[in-house]
Amino acid sequence: MTQPTRFNKSLNYAGYASANPSSPFPPASVDTDLNALETTTDEICDNLALIQRDDGFLKNGSVHPNALS
Repeated sequence: MTQPTRFNKSLNYAGYASANPSSPFPPASVDTDLNALETTTDEICDNLALIQRDDGFLKNGSVHPNALS
């Protein structure tokens, strides 16, 4: 599996709130950012499952001699 997708915000929420104090955040930007966060989080969990067992220990066979040199 490749490295997880880096999350990049689609909107500067603090800047938007300062410039538009009486307007809600644009729903499309919120959805875009939440979907991107979900993608990144899911990919991190998938990668973690490759090396960690459910009990928190390293997965059997996940460390090879080459990794120790």
